[in-house]
Amino acid sequence: MVNQTESSPLQTDKEANVEVKQKNSEGSAKDWIGLLAIPIVIGFLALGTLMFVELEGYSIRDSLYFCVTMLTTVGYGDFSPETSPGKVAAICFILIGLSLATTCIGIIFARAADLASRKKDTGPVKLPTVKGEMMKMVRAVLLILIVNTVGAAWAHFHDGFDWLDGFYWAFITSTSVGFGDLETSDATRNFQIGFMILAVLIVANGFGTLVEVIGIVGKIHRIEKFCSRGVTADLIVEIDEDGSGDVDRFEFLTYMLVNMGKIEIEDVEQVMELFKHYDIDNSGYLTIDDVVLANKQGGEDDGKPVSAAKELAWKLGLPVKIT
Repeated sequence: MVNQTESSPLQTDKEANVEVKQKNSEGSAKDWIGLLAIPIVIGFLALGTLMFVELEGYSIRDSLYFCVTMLTTVGYGDFSPETSPGKVAAICFILIGLSLATTCIGIIFARAADLASRKKDTGPVKLPTVKGEMMKMVRAVLLILIVNTVGAAWAHFHDGFDWLDGFYWAFITSTSVGFGDLETSDATRNFQIGFMILAVLIVANGFGTLVEVIGIVGKIHRIEKFCSRGVTADLIVEIDEDGSGDVDRFEFLTYMLVNMGKIEIEDVEQVMELFKHYDIDNSGYLTIDDVVLANKQGGEDDGKPVSAAKELAWKLGLPVKIT
């Protein structure tokens, strides 16, 4: 008979599956932190709108339009505060908007990208290719052209701009330059509220993608150059940090990440120092006992999970202690 105190392989597998499911559910719960950023942005715009309605006497639509021009840094100049309290409020709105609200928008996009990557089918890791990265850049450029074409078409058909002025108006809006030299109709301002937010985000994302693609293509060339060298004795010596005569996964990973420009050697050293801090018994492995003991010695309480609200506040740079 099987001793009841011993775990059968089947029970062990079931327990492992339960642990994996719990970890996955915890990871999914953390994705909800992105949803906290959405009401912050909406609430910030709503508060600013009501504030300038009261201080400057704008209508709700015009006040929202004015707040969006400041938040997106377009700043046409067709609306500007005239009262002293309104000017002080504009200063505060700009300072807070360029830090708090834009950080929230960044969190929203980061979470959306993370969720999208998780939904992809899992499989073998694929190395990036120059063709794939160029296609990514082409898609970003096409999206920029599409959103600006929509803006130019609206200005052409609703405000009577010729196509050149229409594209000129669309691009100075989407790039947040906003000269304000072209006057638009009252109906176009309703369109502009949504167009400014969408166009500025798409163009900013497009330029970010361009910089990212350039960096990745450079890394691809470095990888190809590394592979073209072949495996030589000099290369093994160069990668072999502990002088053991062979290269393990950690040494190969560290060497490649550093030479690909992903990390600096100082980053690796800091991470290893952190590992040594938790490796109390110097066994070369981290156990639960090591972590608990290290946290007790540091005076930290690791028993309490970090709430989504505290994690968001910490990412926004607010003075909140994460324990």
